[in-house]
This record gives sequence, structure tokens and C-alpha cells, in this order.
Amino acid sequence: MSSHRVSGDGLLTITDLGKCYSNSTWGIRHASATFQAGRMVGVLGPNGAGKSTLIHMLAGAVQPTEGTITITDPSLQIGWSSQRTTIDWYLNTRQNIEIGGVLYGLDRTAARHTANMLIERFHLSEHATTDVSMLSGGQQQRVQVARTLMSSPDIMLLDEPTAALDVEASSSVLSLIQEGVRGGALALVSSHDLGLLEVFCDDVLLILNQRIVAFAPTAQFLQSTAPSDLLTLTLGEPANPEVLTRLQAFQPEPSSDHPTQVQISLSPGVSLAEVIGLIGDCAVVLEAHRQQASLRDIYLHLTSREETTCN
Repeated sequence: MSSHRVSGDGLLTITDLGKCYSNSTWGIRHASATFQAGRMVGVLGPNGAGKSTLIHMLAGAVQPTEGTITITDPSLQIGWSSQRTTIDWYLNTRQNIEIGGVLYGLDRTAARHTANMLIERFHLSEHATTDVSMLSGGQQQRVQVARTLMSSPDIMLLDEPTAALDVEASSSVLSLIQEGVRGGALALVSSHDLGLLEVFCDDVLLILNQRIVAFAPTAQFLQSTAPSDLLTLTLGEPANPEVLTRLQAFQPEPSSDHPTQVQISLSPGVSLAEVIGLIGDCAVVLEAHRQQASLRDIYLHLTSREETTCN
């Protein structure tokens, strides 16, 4: 796969960006992409692929070894939440969140108002005056992300913002980020929660072995890289050997729980009519359910193929 540029006016552009650490290991290299305002970008890749290195460079926490980072308007606010917990341990929950606004120029009244809203949205009301050292890991993560969002940043750089969160809390965090994006902000979100990224992200950026190997709108990425769909056929009677022989090219698997069901792998472009035509008069197809490959399915397919190639 090759790197793709998302069409439209760019808010943030990276050109041939790379970082080499002191041990001569490259964190990421030859990274080029243009990111649009009003988009949430899901940054995918295995541990060590270069996701955090990219986000840290965009945040200014790590200096690139090569390449350039160009922001259309230097006055834009950038909010960054690291994978590592960076809250202030001597402050309570409310104070930690409020200070995120004060540091970006909000007056105390505005900071208190915004913090109250975020405390409620992040389900932290019961812990507003609790020392953050007494919070769980998931609650500390919510405090950190809320603090990042206090200034309503134009560019949000979020490294594993849903780590240690349950599904409900993760969805709440990404929903709030999405609200900022719909208001014209740009968000880059690194996460292993692929199910939620598929729901919330407009674009997918995939990094493998320190290289950007794909960057495309989520729907386009799913369509162009899907290994296969799963088609479940319900027959009028248990599948006979002749049916399985005719479907051999699709790797048929009879269901052990439902003898009349057969599952096959269907490549993109193959129609249901073609499958039924192959079955012919060997069986009656009562029902057919086609399930498209998810972002998680495709990610696992691509990463396993990359590992096989490298080995």
C-alpha cells in the first residue's frame, strides 16, 4: 500500500518527517501527509510502530531529525494528551482541569465554568475535590484528557486517550472530541480501541514498521483493504457434500451449532447471485447474511501480513 493524501484544504502538513533516537533507531521515517480541519483521524499501528513518536513531534515534545511540520496558521491552539499520565499530583481533580484553561489564557471564571462542564461530561462530579492520587487509572486518564480540552484547541493530539477506560467512558471521551471536530478542529487520536475508532473517526492513518502505509477516509480504507466478507447461508436442509464441493473456492465452514448453516469467505466484488448460482439445485437457500469486515478485522489482516513479509 502507498500513502494517500486526504483531499481538501490542509490545516497541518508533514513532509518527509522522521525521528532517529540516540541509539540509532528510527521512531518513524519518511512520513508525509496533509490533515484537514474538521476531521478526526484514527492513528493505528502496533506498539513500537511510530504512533507516539509522530504525535510527540506534532506536539513539539520531540524534535524531528528530518523533514518539516507546517501549520497553516501558527496562532492555532494545540492541545496534547500524552499516553503517560502528566497530571499534577498536588492538585485535586477540579484544580487539575481548571489549570489547563488558565495556562491557555482563560480567566478564572471562564476556567471554572468550562471545568464544571467537562467534569460533568467526563463523569467526574463525585470526585471533583478528590486528590488525583486517589483516583483510579481510568479516572486519571479522564482528568488528563479533560485538561487538554479546556482551551477548545484547534488541533487535538491525543495518544491513547481511552486507555484504562471502559466502553461507556471511552465513547463519552471520543464523543466530546468529535464535537470539537465538528466545530472545525482537527483531532489525531491514537488508540487500540478499533471498534470505537471505526465509529468516530473520519480518516484512518496506518503506521507499520515506522512508515505511514495508508491514509484515507475510513469508508474508503475499509472498502479498499477489506480481505473478505463473511457470508452465512441458511439452507433448507443440512449441507450435503456436493454443496461444500461447489463452494470450495470460498472455504466453506458448516456451523456446528446450526447444521443448516454454512459460512464462506466472500471477496469484495463477488455477488450473492454468483454464490447461489454455484449451489444451483443442490440445495435451497432460505436466508443469506453478509457481514462486512470491520476495522479490527482489516487491521489484524494487514499487520499479520506485514509480519509474515518481514519474517
